[in-house]
Amino acid sequence: QQTLIIGAYIDQLEELGRELDAPVIQGSTKNKEREVLFDRFRSGELQTLVVSKVANFSIDLPEASVAVQVSGTFGSRQEEAQRLGRLLRPKRDGGQAHFYSVVSRDTLDADYAALMLLYGTDGDIVETSAAQQQHTHRMSDDALIKRHAPWYYCLSAFTAPLTPNRFGQDRQNFFSLYHDDVGLICGGGNTKLQPLWSSFSVGNTALMYHVPGDEDPDFSARPGLHHVPDRAELHDDALHLYYGTAECRTAMHVVNESEVEIELSTSGGNGEPVEAHLTLVAHLGQALHGDIGICEALGEEALDWPDPLWIAHAGWHLDLPPGARLYWPVLPHNPYRKDGAATVEEARIVVVLPFAENCTQHTLTLRVTDHESPRSP
Repeated sequence: QQTLIIGAYIDQLEELGRELDAPVIQGSTKNKEREVLFDRFRSGELQTLVVSKVANFSIDLPEASVAVQVSGTFGSRQEEAQRLGRLLRPKRDGGQAHFYSVVSRDTLDADYAALMLLYGTDGDIVETSAAQQQHTHRMSDDALIKRHAPWYYCLSAFTAPLTPNRFGQDRQNFFSLYHDDVGLICGGGNTKLQPLWSSFSVGNTALMYHVPGDEDPDFSARPGLHHVPDRAELHDDALHLYYGTAECRTAMHVVNESEVEIELSTSGGNGEPVEAHLTLVAHLGQALHGDIGICEALGEEALDWPDPLWIAHAGWHLDLPPGARLYWPVLPHNPYRKDGAATVEEARIVVVLPFAENCTQHTLTLRVTDHESPRSP
């Protein structure tokens, strides 16, 4: 079973790495090296991975079925939940996950165990959504998570105003799509100075961009660009986003086990240009196919494909309407670097879908394929 060893103390983790002959990922590990190790773990080449607190956040390792917590912030329910989150992802075989905490006698671990006994309670075993064919979870008016096996999709209606703080990310990406066989397909997350990561934009996206070397950038809104919605509403299985006078809508329709339709539409806008942006997860080193070209191995080389009718990558095939445009790599702003520079490992493939007065809706068909080299439909 693929196992994560999780802890807080670097000396302890390095010693465990030596004893287990397993690589260690910590804060000083470069992003490129981290991604290589994560990919080896995901592929099954690595069975054991030792990780520090860097693995508490935003790491997708659905293959992990066992986690052993050897140290941490004693009694922190938040940290425990974050670490459990590394395991509680859909398993391709529908299997269970196991989480262990190591407690040593006559140490501070005893206090940790006491807190767990005091505040931790047993509960009923509930079948995970991954094991169900149909499942819907609605978080009040803020989010909708839907399971239609083997698909998952999430619509988020939680919005927030722009903040000048570099670590307060712009709430701009509101739609994610996952398939059991190929993993996360669509979902860019949030960033700054990158309007192409927004689900929609109203105005000129060229007005906001990252300047290489700028350590004190202006994160405020740009006149002539609206890339973060003022508000959002969930209506049944559709998400409505409001950008000034423009209303934009995203809806998902599961056709069958290998096909979904993504519906994107808009109304209003007072004549300003409105675009939808589909942020697609990139798999470096794998081919990106299209009706107008082939990139044999996705990497540092920039791509700008005008008007592709279809693209395919990493097990999926996406049919596109006329007027679409593909960009790679679309980089975020990295708040942990002084100048905000991001690497290609952090990039997304972005498909830009402009609307017009006579074209206010796009319906995209995405299919999961059984082979690496897709063909034109």
